[in-house]
Amino acid sequence: MTELERELIALRDEFAWPPTPDLAAAVRERITAEPRARARRPWPVPRLAPALAAVLAVLIALGVLLAASSGVRATLRDWLGIGSVRITRVERLPDLAPARELGLGRRATIAAANRHLGSPIATVHALGRPDAVYLGAGRPVRVSLVYVARPGLPAGTAGVGALLDELQGEQLQFVEKMVAGRVPIVRVRVNGAPGYFIAGRHAVMLPNELRPRLAGNTLVWVRDAVSYRLETGLGARRALALARSVR
Repeated sequence: MTELERELIALRDEFAWPPTPDLAAAVRERITAEPRARARRPWPVPRLAPALAAVLAVLIALGVLLAASSGVRATLRDWLGIGSVRITRVERLPDLAPARELGLGRRATIAAANRHLGSPIATVHALGRPDAVYLGAGRPVRVSLVYVARPGLPAGTAGVGALLDELQGEQLQFVEKMVAGRVPIVRVRVNGAPGYFIAGRHAVMLPNELRPRLAGNTLVWVRDAVSYRLETGLGARRALALARSVR
């Protein structure tokens, strides 16, 4: 599959396509109504329905644009957004804060976190009760849950076993993630919700932080107007298993 084909496939969900007309039924109806005596006439080419013509026009125009402009291809390839998270491809990572300087905010109880978020916080049920809860300052409203490393849950780049950030809102992008080199960014689904898995080290900058820090394998997804960010030292399969238990 060529790069152009991959980009077109990635874009197919970005457009609100008009419904596809039932061409097969229309052709069968026309064949049935055509008199047998006129069966030897050259077969008429049916006119495309306006909706189908519009779809083809968009696809052709998009293909020509992508083929002709490397700048447009770079823009489509190098920028992704989901919920409150913006993922950007960069040539190199910026100057980073030490990974252990998480800057998560003020430590609190689960009850205080529920009040801060305005609804019960979600936890990683597969890992049990979080070892620490933090409340982010400012907007958007953010809660961070920390799970210490343990057998089967190795310490990640952040120095903890797992870090789950929950941010209210799914429209404005507050979390900046910068990915350099050949670090894969993979589309995933978490219990039916769309998401991305960043398989490798990258830079992350949370709201109200002064500089980005180094982050490791991270899964991001959106559910019920809340953006989730799960950072672990685990691979995609095991990270997804943890994410599916977030509730």
